[in-house]
Amino acid sequence: MLFRDLAKLETYLAESYKTRSLIELIQNADDAEASSFGIHEAPGGFAVGNTGRIFSATDVEALCRSGASNKYRGGLTIGYRGIGFKSVVNLANTIFVYSGEHEFCFNKERTISELGIEIDVPLIRIPHEIESRSRQELDTYVEDIKHSFGYATVFIFTSLNKRLSQNELSNFDAGSLLFLNHLRHFSIQNGDLARNISISQGQQKDNTGLSLTITEGEKSDTWYVFSSPSSTFTKIAARMSSNKIVSADFSESVFHSFTPSEDFTGALLKINGDYSTDPSRKRLDMDDRSRESFNDAVELLADLIHQILECQREIPGFFQPLADSQKYPRSAEHCIIKALAQRLLSSESNKHPYLSVYRLRPKWLNYDDYELVCRADLKAVSREHIGSYPELISFFEQINIPVLSLEEVIQRINKSCLSELGYEQLVSRLIKQYRYDLTSDRASFLKGLVLWPTSAGIVTAGELGSSKSLERGFMDYLTNNNDSADVTFFMSKLDIECIQPESSSIMRNPLLSSGLASHQSSMTGASNPVTEDLPNGMKSKPRIQRWRTAEQNAEEYLQSLVGVKSVTDMSRANLGYDLELLLDNGERLYVEVKSVKSFSEPFRLTNNEYNTAHQHKGVYALAIVVEAEPFQINLILNPVESLALHKQCEKWSWKCEDYQRQLCQPCDMVSSFLAVRADERAE
Repeated sequence: MLFRDLAKLETYLAESYKTRSLIELIQNADDAEASSFGIHEAPGGFAVGNTGRIFSATDVEALCRSGASNKYRGGLTIGYRGIGFKSVVNLANTIFVYSGEHEFCFNKERTISELGIEIDVPLIRIPHEIESRSRQELDTYVEDIKHSFGYATVFIFTSLNKRLSQNELSNFDAGSLLFLNHLRHFSIQNGDLARNISISQGQQKDNTGLSLTITEGEKSDTWYVFSSPSSTFTKIAARMSSNKIVSADFSESVFHSFTPSEDFTGALLKINGDYSTDPSRKRLDMDDRSRESFNDAVELLADLIHQILECQREIPGFFQPLADSQKYPRSAEHCIIKALAQRLLSSESNKHPYLSVYRLRPKWLNYDDYELVCRADLKAVSREHIGSYPELISFFEQINIPVLSLEEVIQRINKSCLSELGYEQLVSRLIKQYRYDLTSDRASFLKGLVLWPTSAGIVTAGELGSSKSLERGFMDYLTNNNDSADVTFFMSKLDIECIQPESSSIMRNPLLSSGLASHQSSMTGASNPVTEDLPNGMKSKPRIQRWRTAEQNAEEYLQSLVGVKSVTDMSRANLGYDLELLLDNGERLYVEVKSVKSFSEPFRLTNNEYNTAHQHKGVYALAIVVEAEPFQINLILNPVESLALHKQCEKWSWKCEDYQRQLCQPCDMVSSFLAVRADERAE
């Protein structure tokens, strides 16, 4: 009865570990401090070898028993249950073991015969001496592969379940090797299947991170591995591309207990720790030790975020795996993003409490004035950080960093000195907020705020009296962004005489008319097919790809221009422009990309884009892109002043139908812009 029960238990374990037998063999090799592991075609099946320590008598005993391993949780080894090797019973009917002086085999039929019983028995329980017939066939082979590959221990699996074994070998994920302690080379040479995998370590960056590259054939995957200073086991691995962290695939973003589980981390990166798992090692069991390891990973991420935000460390792309994870379902029990949000914003945290004073920019307020309002007692997300980490805003939204509220702005307005645009945007927002319910108490409060720019300075409503005293353009802005009736109602409630402005004609950009007119006249409707030889004004040939977005292709094209030092994609930050160009003279250009089917198709600006263009004026440009064959791109500098824009009530957008005469080639615009600026400085 005992043998029958053990056989059933062994079968259950093998079924639980199905498709993971290979991983268990790799884990055992790593625990033996093997640097190389290989699978090779052998007589009657395949051989598995490793360069680790040879078996001791105690190891042999542990191999034959269940739960008798001399490993322990929290030690220097990965396994600790003593049952992993039992998972291989689904792969073969006979297993030969060669390690040092220990040479034996496991075989059910021999166990049944030698015990003289006719019931099912476990495969891996009673070791048998290798018969002379098998020795003649195997001994020379074993010596050959030991000599060729330096193996100390060799297993030979015969009478194979070919479907299961071949499936495991073909589908083995090389990322399973990432958190192993010793293994650096892995090879499979079995039948038609040939795989060679190596792990190389890059130069250590600092005390908490290093890069590991997993190479198989022509494919290389590089991961940046961050290590917890307080836990030997806690590590976080982020995928790298072009020296920048990128999001890992959802399927590979799992928790590892050295070898991978199937539980999603909640972010597009890998997390290793001292986690307990179910018998299949596929699912985490969040016991106290696992919870402690999970909290170590949260603390490690929180520390890295703190260092980045305090400019103590640069990790390009760091926030992308965190920001992109919002597309995927998460476990409530072990979602790293949810736990990270609690850790970063907790009032009980002594280490990271400052994140609770961060505020995101409201869409209605320009960036300069948003930073001014936050300066005293709140923290703004700096444009420098957004330039380096465009995904930072998305991540902050995920962890529920609040948006700077209208109430927070008006509480601080009398101690802030905004730009004229800032006051225009604030008053416009107040009109929208209170057009239906401006109580007398609220009106009395607003009267005392310094909101109204005049030639004599910024004044309160009581000091203003009439809209005639306002700076030129202030009333234009209010009526362009609100219904005239709402403007009149709001100002009357604050005892301001409201006089509506007359319609003003469109101003033309002086830089365009003086510096770019000759280029535009000769380039009307012109295109720049990138398949031609390099034209003047370009330092390299842009690599335009049809599968890329218009923003990505525009970034690639603009980066190739003479005079452009760098181009940063800011499209995810909702700043009112997509690309930020740093020119050779140190100045910046802000470019919003508009994709059209032809240069005669109308396009629209959102209110945010319009306001940003209004703010930046001569350093703001539209890139009009035709994504066809050939790719075409032209720029329009200072669109608010150079184009006829028509306000349309679609949550307010600004439509342009006629812009062909304003188009100019990017190389001409950049060179002319630099020339005009140089002339201005010379004067």
